[in-house]
Amino acid sequence: MKAGALYYALFVCLLIAIMLGTILLARLYQQKSLSNLTIEQKLIDNIDSGIKIALNQSQKEWSGEKFNLFQASEDTISIEKKSWGGYLLFKVTAYQNKKKRSRVFLTGQSNADYAQTAIIMRNKSAYLNLCGRTMISGEVNLDKHLIRETRFERKTPVVNKKVSFKDVEASAYRLKKEFLDGIDRTIKMDYNDIKGVEMSHISMFRDTIKTHRSFFEPTLLLYSEGEIVLKNIQYKGNIIICSRHSIRVEASAFLSDIQLYAPQIRVEDNFNGELQMFAFEEILIGNNCFLGYPSLACISAVDAEKKECINFGEGSEIYGSLIYTRQKHLNRTPQGIIATSGIINGSVISDAYVECNGRVNGKVVCNDFIYRSQSGIYENHLVDAIINGDKDRQALIEPVIFNNTQKLKVIDWLE
Repeated sequence: MKAGALYYALFVCLLIAIMLGTILLARLYQQKSLSNLTIEQKLIDNIDSGIKIALNQSQKEWSGEKFNLFQASEDTISIEKKSWGGYLLFKVTAYQNKKKRSRVFLTGQSNADYAQTAIIMRNKSAYLNLCGRTMISGEVNLDKHLIRETRFERKTPVVNKKVSFKDVEASAYRLKKEFLDGIDRTIKMDYNDIKGVEMSHISMFRDTIKTHRSFFEPTLLLYSEGEIVLKNIQYKGNIIICSRHSIRVEASAFLSDIQLYAPQIRVEDNFNGELQMFAFEEILIGNNCFLGYPSLACISAVDAEKKECINFGEGSEIYGSLIYTRQKHLNRTPQGIIATSGIINGSVISDAYVECNGRVNGKVVCNDFIYRSQSGIYENHLVDAIINGDKDRQALIEPVIFNNTQKLKVIDWLE
């Protein structure tokens, strides 16, 4: 009987000890969970603070050095900045108690002064002839008497224009020299001063169908001396593709956030993706293509003997910008043409001519317009064109490549 009572007492003591241990462990786990939640929330708050600092101090060369927020040693962050095509890419990392958290995001500039601009012509003394069913809405930098409705090729003008006249400077849309130099170096494959890049010949990826490169990793640069044909592949993320000859993108290729560099770039009919393209000679975008935001097609002319062009096909649509510019050493009247028959949601910017046979929901900046038909070539004629500078559009956040420095805004969260 005494032995049974003793066993019973021991059992009760053991049960109480287990219960107390469980309560203590649960309490400890709860405290640790609360501590982890507090740290996570602190990391999130500090990342938000870092993002605001990066956007407000975008001119600073952020290279990843750690610094303290609010003079508090426990609130430490780092900011890295680099160009990603025509935009700026930031990586903000917060550190707390041996833990860290990062965000990577793409930014562009919001130019409020030109938010309602439809047309900026550098040739401000030229008459602009509106023909057929042309529609213009927004601010125009020409004098009122220089805009006239004109009967053209037996088409009676049925023009719909809601324009206001504002003397704006086209020089605000000159491209930065460092941006043009970067295009030149990349196409020529001069990578000696490029940091954080992992180079590989594209033949090494011949059998790789899917490649997703994180922006937390070094940039993957795929190159070739000859023509590159992209088909039946899926490339996404932190990837640059470069050829000294040409690049052809077929409809079977899926590209997202990718940069392409080559003297000539051709996008076949029915392509769907998001990419930035940079060339010396021509960019041909086929019919019924869709280029999602933020996409960019840019020619930087380097040869005085060639007539460069960006041709944007019928039924195609882009959310972003088409840009033609020339290197400053070319002392000639530029002959390049941006010809569009599709829908541009964003900006068309040219140091030479623009042929607008489609619709632009945004602005057109050019020296002169041009219209080509079977009967001839006509300067400063718009025939059945639509330029809508009043339309509220996401693509108002423009590339960070112009001399008019503006406040940055986040375009996309990449990581």
